[in-house]
Amino acid sequence: RSLIYSGAYTVEGYDVIPREYTTLSFTDGITKQAIIKFTLKDKANDAAISPSALTVTDGTSTVSLTSIPASTYTANGDGVLYVAFPAAGSAKTVTLTATAGGKTYSYEKTGVSFTNGQYYEIGVKMSPIISLSGRDYLDEELVIADGYIVTGSATAYSCKVAVADGATVTLRDVVNDNWSLDPNSACPGIRCIGDATIILEGNNTVTGGGTYAGIYVPEGKTLTIRGTGSLTVTGGSGGGAGIGGNATVDANCGSIVIIEQHIDDMTMI
Repeated sequence: RSLIYSGAYTVEGYDVIPREYTTLSFTDGITKQAIIKFTLKDKANDAAISPSALTVTDGTSTVSLTSIPASTYTANGDGVLYVAFPAAGSAKTVTLTATAGGKTYSYEKTGVSFTNGQYYEIGVKMSPIISLSGRDYLDEELVIADGYIVTGSATAYSCKVAVADGATVTLRDVVNDNWSLDPNSACPGIRCIGDATIILEGNNTVTGGGTYAGIYVPEGKTLTIRGTGSLTVTGGSGGGAGIGGNATVDANCGSIVIIEQHIDDMTMI
């Protein structure tokens, strides 16, 4: 099978930019597939990701690479993998999941189509995933950096979670419920340190403890919420807002902007 340079796409955030096209040539009798050169980066810090495992799926076809040797990246370059993928032809939602350095990364792009017999070069900035599972209120506050996906359910009495100043983070099926915390250790369900953007995926439940807000937004700062998921957010039983200020300490709050969101998918108590 001989490969002739065919086409290139660059995927950065939500943009797919087509580049030059020629064709691929396959020996008769060999099943044609799309050949994809992936260059993977960490969205949080733009560093190359050289995963030990990678799964690519479009909902119809799935290719899983496991136990990828380090020598692969010596030959290809950091973060570079070549994948033969059986393309469906029509536009699909393509999902990549990678494991590297003890972290899990995820990327999803809708409306992508590959053609069997063609070659593509795709640069992908993948979001690292952090799970609340196994964490509780005795752990130190977990500060979520820009570009991260947060998932999972915290254990007994949940945990202290903050969003870094200026960060955009994704909540994906998160449960963090601080309502029953002892007043001496109560805290918001999520504390925004400064300006923040939260993207909703799946079903999310966030509850403040004591006199604290479900999601605390500091005075003079802005929280933007968007996405296709749902959010149920409840202030603590001592009078904290669902989203906004606490009942006593830091009672004043900043601005809250909700976009791309059906009001029926948000419950504030």
